[in-house]
Amino acid sequence: MDELTPDQIIYETQSFIDSYPHFTVISPASTKYNCYGYALCIVEGSDTVNLGYNGNADIVNCFTLDASSVGCSFNEVSIANNPNIALLVYNNIPSECSHAAITVPGDNNMLISKMNFLPVFIHPKDQLPTFAGQLSLQYGTYHYYKRNYSMSLTGPDLVTSSATYTASYTNTTFNRISWKVEPTELFQDSSGYGLIANLQLKTNPTYLADSATITFYLGHIAPSNNTLDTNSYRISKRFAVQIPTCTISGSNVKSEGFTVKPGATVTITGTIKNYEKAIIKVPVSATLVVNGGKLTNGTTNKMWQGIRVAGNKHLPQSALNQGTIILQNDAIIENARIVIA
Repeated sequence: MDELTPDQIIYETQSFIDSYPHFTVISPASTKYNCYGYALCIVEGSDTVNLGYNGNADIVNCFTLDASSVGCSFNEVSIANNPNIALLVYNNIPSECSHAAITVPGDNNMLISKMNFLPVFIHPKDQLPTFAGQLSLQYGTYHYYKRNYSMSLTGPDLVTSSATYTASYTNTTFNRISWKVEPTELFQDSSGYGLIANLQLKTNPTYLADSATITFYLGHIAPSNNTLDTNSYRISKRFAVQIPTCTISGSNVKSEGFTVKPGATVTITGTIKNYEKAIIKVPVSATLVVNGGKLTNGTTNKMWQGIRVAGNKHLPQSALNQGTIILQNDAIIENARIVIA
């Protein structure tokens, strides 16, 4: 179903407020998700909601395995005034779940609901609007589910060549798993499926940064038609990056700033365009060679920060004790606030 137009969103949201002034609207009208997409996804930890209009039982099964009792992603509980609680209402038939909502923490008589294309709103448990503009009781059996899973992500805090990151989770029905690392242009492998991500820095990167983020996305596949939903439950890790020995020859390499790995030599024969906050760091025992290359600004009318070379004036001036920068063959460093410091 297509999303409402901006004017329709304003109209439907205001119409709802006018019809039900005693309800509190917390999100505008939308056709992109329904009550299940809101309640089950948000309670399970997603930052997106979009289960749409698949069959009721099919949606519930994605999260509870069977539509009548305890599942994997949720455990059925008897106390409703806790955080991370979803309310499912059954029409006294296990496979016929008629509504899903979130309980308001501390008050199990108040719910947060999304109905059809209506806004998300807070309301008393026994009052739900109908399309006739009246309030109705939601008949059936109330079941409360509390989320019951955990996710974790392990891997190094610093990458200087290759690295492995591993995600894990417990007590959930997740069956769609993928990952990606950003900025992708810094790595040979930037995406893939599964709980293990093997990363390898490029030997001639087209984008430079001194940190990166890996994110694992976990979700569900609807069991009836084997299609992917668009919900993703995310766990991320940010890690530092140091550039190992390599030659950067591209003519349009973008840079957020980068750090040369201690003991390594990074040679620039191409052009690196540095963003405003970019700093190139050359630590002790590292070497930066600009061999006919150019270091310039990457944003029009914005200077970048320049090169910082580390060292110790109390130790002998050798490559082991100091950072080294070599400029040769008409190397150019321009548009930096402090060229070398």
